[in-house]
Amino acid sequence: NIINALPALQNEMWMSLAGFSAVLINLFEATGITCVVSSPITSGTNNATCEHPYILEAQLTYQPERIYLARFNQIKSLLAQRYTYRGALTGNKKLA
Repeated sequence: NIINALPALQNEMWMSLAGFSAVLINLFEATGITCVVSSPITSGTNNATCEHPYILEAQLTYQPERIYLARFNQIKSLLAQRYTYRGALTGNKKLA
């Protein structure tokens, strides 16, 4: 599960990467998902190894009995609807 924050940042400059990421991670953790965040830009400080060249990658893991499915699906739906001129906020396609 990759959340691609870069298109939103390029389209709406008032939104910082740190602020967007913190809000997104807090939303996911409120639904019972554990987030492991890594940044491939700063080598040696990652919590996990990133497979993709994004500025930020959040690896999401959850236990089905702990997750609040209604809240998770609502957040997932909102992200899927949130399009920018560079593309959707969710997906696994690399930016051009």
